[in-house]
Amino acid sequence: MPRRPHDDHAPLPTLVAALPPGAIVDRLETASKRGRLAGFARGGTGPLFRCAAFASPFDHELIASGTPSPGGTRLTFRVRMLPRMPAIFAALLVVSVWPGVHFVDQLLPASWGWVSEHVYWWYLPLALLALLAFPRAVKRSRAAAMGSAHEMIVKVAAELGAHVEAVAS
Repeated sequence: MPRRPHDDHAPLPTLVAALPPGAIVDRLETASKRGRLAGFARGGTGPLFRCAAFASPFDHELIASGTPSPGGTRLTFRVRMLPRMPAIFAALLVVSVWPGVHFVDQLLPASWGWVSEHVYWWYLPLALLALLAFPRAVKRSRAAAMGSAHEMIVKVAAELGAHVEAVAS
């Protein structure tokens, strides 16, 4: 099935399954063990369950909450960025800028006649370009995660025999 682009601000669909919350989680856990639902984990006190919403460079998770409804259980979804990779990216950026200036300055041969201030003139702007790339990477990652989340919701609906409620605009 070809991937369709999804608007990263479009609301995620709501599912209605004719099962109680416990049966939903049990059925999805079984599907996960059979390799049909990536990154599945039972929810704690708040959400009903979580599963993977793949994106690059920053992965996300699809979080489902369940509320009782006349037709069974209504599942609502939201997407959350996993904090590990953005934190690593930020730490590497901070650690690489200032020590990097000193390191590059030490690598340049003295015979070239460069004064150490000259390294700052070109190294700092180049290193800070990565900082400008971060918001774009987050936006692209969010868009990819929303596409993955829509695909995952289709899989969840198929596993549960659930139907999609109309998405409010």
